[in-house]
Amino acid sequence: MPASYRLPPVSRPSQRLSPISFAVRCAVLGCLLGSGASLAQAAPAATENSRPDDATRRDYDIAQGPLGTSLGVFAKQSGLLLSYDPDLTRGRAAPALKGRYTVQEGARRLLANTGLQLLPTSRGAYILIPQAQAQAQASATATELTPTVVASSEMVDPQRDTYRAPRSTVHLSREDLDRFSTVSVGDMLKGVAGVQVGDSRNGGALDVNIRGIQGQSRVAVRVDGSEQAVDVYRGYGGTQQRSYIDPDLISSVTVNKGPSTRSGAIGGSVEMKTIGVDDILVDGKDVGVRLTGNLWNNGVEPEHRNRHSRDEDLSAAPRDERGSLFGSKAESGSAAFAYSHERFDLVAAYAHRNQGNYFSGKKGQDRYRLYDRWGEEQASVANTYNAGEEVLNSSFETDSYLLKTTWRLADDHTLDLGYRRFDGHMGEIMPSDIFRYGTAGIYQYPTSEIEIDTYTARYHYLPEGNPWVDLTSNLWMTDSKTSTLSAAWMAPKSQLFRTDRAWSRQDNRRIGGDLSNVSRFTTAHGDFKLDLGGAFQLEDLQPQKSVVATQHDINANRMLRDASRQEFSFNGNLEYKPVETVTLWGGGRYAHYRTKDNTVLAEARREEREMRWITASSPGHWGSMIWFPDQNGQYTDATDPRLNNGIVFENSNEPFNGVPFNESGATNVVVHPEGVNRVVTGYDYTPQGKSSGGGFSPAFGINVEFLPDTFVYASYTQGLRLPSLFETSQGTQQVSPGKHLKPERSRSWEVGVSALRSDLLTAGDEASAKLAWFDNDIKNYITRYYDPSPGLWGQMTFSNTDSFHTRGLELQSHYDAGRVFADLSATYYLMTETCDAAFAGKLRASANQYQRTHDTPDCTPGSYMGSYTNTQNPPRFSANLLTGLRFFDEALTVGGRMTYTSGPTAQMDKPWQTGATTPQIDYRSVALFDLFLKYKVLEHTELNVSVQNLTDRYYLDPLAQSFMPAPGRTWRVGMVARF
Repeated sequence: MPASYRLPPVSRPSQRLSPISFAVRCAVLGCLLGSGASLAQAAPAATENSRPDDATRRDYDIAQGPLGTSLGVFAKQSGLLLSYDPDLTRGRAAPALKGRYTVQEGARRLLANTGLQLLPTSRGAYILIPQAQAQAQASATATELTPTVVASSEMVDPQRDTYRAPRSTVHLSREDLDRFSTVSVGDMLKGVAGVQVGDSRNGGALDVNIRGIQGQSRVAVRVDGSEQAVDVYRGYGGTQQRSYIDPDLISSVTVNKGPSTRSGAIGGSVEMKTIGVDDILVDGKDVGVRLTGNLWNNGVEPEHRNRHSRDEDLSAAPRDERGSLFGSKAESGSAAFAYSHERFDLVAAYAHRNQGNYFSGKKGQDRYRLYDRWGEEQASVANTYNAGEEVLNSSFETDSYLLKTTWRLADDHTLDLGYRRFDGHMGEIMPSDIFRYGTAGIYQYPTSEIEIDTYTARYHYLPEGNPWVDLTSNLWMTDSKTSTLSAAWMAPKSQLFRTDRAWSRQDNRRIGGDLSNVSRFTTAHGDFKLDLGGAFQLEDLQPQKSVVATQHDINANRMLRDASRQEFSFNGNLEYKPVETVTLWGGGRYAHYRTKDNTVLAEARREEREMRWITASSPGHWGSMIWFPDQNGQYTDATDPRLNNGIVFENSNEPFNGVPFNESGATNVVVHPEGVNRVVTGYDYTPQGKSSGGGFSPAFGINVEFLPDTFVYASYTQGLRLPSLFETSQGTQQVSPGKHLKPERSRSWEVGVSALRSDLLTAGDEASAKLAWFDNDIKNYITRYYDPSPGLWGQMTFSNTDSFHTRGLELQSHYDAGRVFADLSATYYLMTETCDAAFAGKLRASANQYQRTHDTPDCTPGSYMGSYTNTQNPPRFSANLLTGLRFFDEALTVGGRMTYTSGPTAQMDKPWQTGATTPQIDYRSVALFDLFLKYKVLEHTELNVSVQNLTDRYYLDPLAQSFMPAPGRTWRVGMVARF
């Protein structure tokens, strides 16, 4: 520790610490003190002759794929040194290996039907040779490797495998996730090429955008195979589809870009894997514990709000004192236990995270000010939050639990079972409620409550010596209970929090599963791999049991969403290798869905009637009654509502909803002259009905290795995205569900070239690069428009557009020379465009002096007025550069990251793009700099230090839907210890 560093005083805390706070801070202090005593300590190196015990069983999790790739992962997970002639593995495939085996057992399964064998050498390594030469090689040449073999250190790992795959993927390891602080959950995907997170500072969840495609299950976020996808209405800000994640319980993240034949997620998927025994156990141990702790300097406890009070003042003045590292309310900690046995593994973990409201940056606020043509300042993030201020409603406090086990039922059978619990109190606010006048306060909402239970089961059957069977089955269920202030006055009156804001208390249950089998066979004309499978997903969305909806609510169409949905699919893919360097594939997916909306649409029945209005008022209250004549046209005592305790109502559209006259306390009653009026006399109820549909989507492609480890590929994949519950059911104010919606059909091309090289700049280094061109054309794209033509207030309805189109270029690259490493990635969009001739024609027809849409084109950059796509427009150019240095035998790693994002692909300011709702938030170009340090204090204890937003920029994230600036400069100190 530098001599000038002084620990802050901790003997006089300003407030009482919770147990978790105390434990986290003690752990971090212990790491700091330990680092001072151990700075020069280097990790012990493995001896040349070390070799894993052949009798020791280890856990393997290796996906099916090229034999060379599988052997590289096998060597890494075994800890063995492996050498082989690359000609032996070229063109060969290996089955998946999942389970607990000795080195020889695992190797035998990987090499089944290849005619190859692993033999140990006298130098503590293993060599790969043909079985026919096993005895001769074992006695004669196994101890001396020929110059043509390569060491296992040069073989691929999951990171390098992304450059071999004929599609664009990104893999983030636990080391990648630990480098920088996660102020908001969306920060875990920061810098991933082609990926942005929508409105990541408001609501505490992930809403992922991949290559300009977002929302309504177009991008699937899965954790251990399970999905959440909670739809949340955001009023004038649009909508969000949220996935709630605790980063401390995640082991790795893989981002797959573009559609596939296995899923209806036409934009791609984010696959997350929770921590397992390999993340916790120390080498050679069967029982272990992992402890983590992190402290940030950027968080303050939000002002408390009562969720049940309807008159509490919500305004709050943002604070500007950020606090110190040990004085903030930003902290996280986790404890994980693992036990490994020959027949089963067990993991149990708990994680707590408390962010508090963060503070914005101090430099660059004026760049976000907006002015009209007369010089008057307009509403913007800059005149809402000042530089360096507390950003209200940005807090979140979560508790997460994980229990998972792996049972090795027999040598060929594996069963994985898991349970996760997520309890969260998330800060969020409707985007339209973020406003400020002068020095006045901003609303601080009560936090939302999120409770999610997830159950997963996975069965794998891989019989030894049978290339026809590699069977996997998954079953999962997600129970989500969400309580958010995201409804307006059209919710049941029992849910009203304010006159214009209500709670949306929903239960969302999803049950999903899939079954797939991979068969491999070799012929005289080439090698084949056949992948067949099917999947289903059932979704049920309804108000929580505590929600009371009266008949008056039904009559007024005040409701929360109540609907169900089923989706079933079958998929197949055939891969063919006519020669070693060429791979062809083709396949497709058939999917079918149906939805049912359980709500009814009430329509008032009106009649022209002779009547007398009666007004009944008291101080502060006003109401009306209707006095109808009797059958003889006379106004008698028998029909006088004053004498028959009639209903005093406030809204003439709901004359049966009010209080009895005797209870109204009216002090002033006036009977008005007789007249003829059109009044409500009853209601008719129409079921919202059902919808269904389906279709087939094909895919094909080619991958050519035209030079060793140099590939060019091209793929065409159609995807079918079936309408969601959000789009086909009632429950959002002023938005009519779509009727007779067609499924979205994406037509996605990707062409790319990639290369992997060793010894490029210096001996022993590794370099990888991939350049891809993508083109996504989605026919019948579903969105919501604001149609101003029906009347004064317009109309918003889900409908199919002609198409939505994105196109761009993407670069990924990696370099590692041991001491120095670097990653560079970039994305450039050539276009984002919506075409809708029918809606453009409506805008042209309804043009006037106030709405200058007479020249609306049939195709426009971005989208049209009121479209959700307006808030999902990615930066035209983004780039990420990560560099680092390793010292003391890699005990110390230091580095930095530069992330640049430009303004949006399309500036949507034309008359046909701007309207009464869902405006594009004006985010600007920004370059951010982050630093990180990782130090191996002890053999199994690491200290992590990072600085995020080093230059303390005031900025707005891309795809922001709310006037909430991102966090300013944030220091983080963390530790990871395994025992």
